[in-house]
Amino acid sequence: MNQINNIHFTASIQDTVIKIADDFGLDDKHDAVMISLLKKNKIDGVSVFSELIQSSCAQEVAKVRSENNVQIGLHFNLTHGDSCIDVSPLLSNAIFRKIDKIKILNSLHDQLQAFEEKFGFMPDFIDGHQHVHTFPIISKVIIKTLKSIQFTGWVRNVGSGSLTGLHLAWKYSFLKKFLVLEALSFFHRRDLKKSALSFNKFFFGLLPLEQPKKLSVALSSLYSLDFSTSTIIMCHPGSLDGNESIEHPAKSRDLEASFLLAN
Repeated sequence: MNQINNIHFTASIQDTVIKIADDFGLDDKHDAVMISLLKKNKIDGVSVFSELIQSSCAQEVAKVRSENNVQIGLHFNLTHGDSCIDVSPLLSNAIFRKIDKIKILNSLHDQLQAFEEKFGFMPDFIDGHQHVHTFPIISKVIIKTLKSIQFTGWVRNVGSGSLTGLHLAWKYSFLKKFLVLEALSFFHRRDLKKSALSFNKFFFGLLPLEQPKKLSVALSSLYSLDFSTSTIIMCHPGSLDGNESIEHPAKSRDLEASFLLAN
């Protein structure tokens, strides 16, 4: 696997505030909305399921990348699909060191290879579906692999590092998830620093996606903040007609897309 330097994005992750849309490649209708937002400079990048995305779609997004100075990352996946484990037992297994490192390594290699084959370059950044890239053991496998291939991109840190993030989590009823991610990110950042891998300092974007009525107000609260540089804002825009789940209703994806388009 050859590392290809990703030099098109002119600003360092340390100097920017960027919006990254997750779950690209999961559904054609959601993907179309995200491509439209990229072209209109309403979002700054997408995080891709590399084994799900079609090569033709990958090339379309790669063209947008070259023309609009946006980023394309790998949405490392261990929890979506028939052969995958749900996120809660995966986290439990990771905490109690019941993880098959070889299986994780092979999955990472396959997804990186699929990304490179479809896009023609390596990811600009790495994150994880349901934040699995921060889980114990899994994070170490990823970091060791990225070092071995001399990865020049950045890795998503999922810690907000702020009382503002805590306040939003309490106000909009996702406190438990916020606290879990803060704990995971503490150790994840430590290991990224030791390996001299680049990462964002701040992270926002946790929202009550499963409750569309709360979402509109929460979006306004989130984007009214004065974000510091080196901030990643995670988002999940999409189409009302697209695929949905309990955690990500299509209505919520549509609401977020409409909000981003209008702001």
